[in-house]
Amino acid sequence: MGASHHLVSTVDDVAWLLNLRGSDVPFNPVFVAHLLIGPDGATLYIAPGKCSPELQQALAADGVQLAPYEEAPGALAALPAAALASRPMLQVVSLWACTLTRGPWAAMAQLQQSDCAHSKIGRAHV
Repeated sequence: MGASHHLVSTVDDVAWLLNLRGSDVPFNPVFVAHLLIGPDGATLYIAPGKCSPELQQALAADGVQLAPYEEAPGALAALPAAALASRPMLQVVSLWACTLTRGPWAAMAQLQQSDCAHSKIGRAHV
């Protein structure tokens, strides 16, 4: 409640929401990407060169902008505090960014040192 943005990071959900298919995962019609949905549009974080100019134009017409995959953690960190629903969710977003930039073991260490480790969300991620 109260969040203005939603991050979609599961590849099947990104593919379904945008009605796109890819070949990044063997035997699955999905592609590696994240989708940040805001009140005025969405940003698809995907490797440069994955989308043709025609697809980029079609996505732009639907309010979806493209950005390099590596920029997703910075975009999340740049969101104003009011964009996040609650402190535990902020911690989960922080852990996701930590996992992307420093690996899952660093994220686990960060979680164990945080007050989120004692919340329901924290216990679910340990």
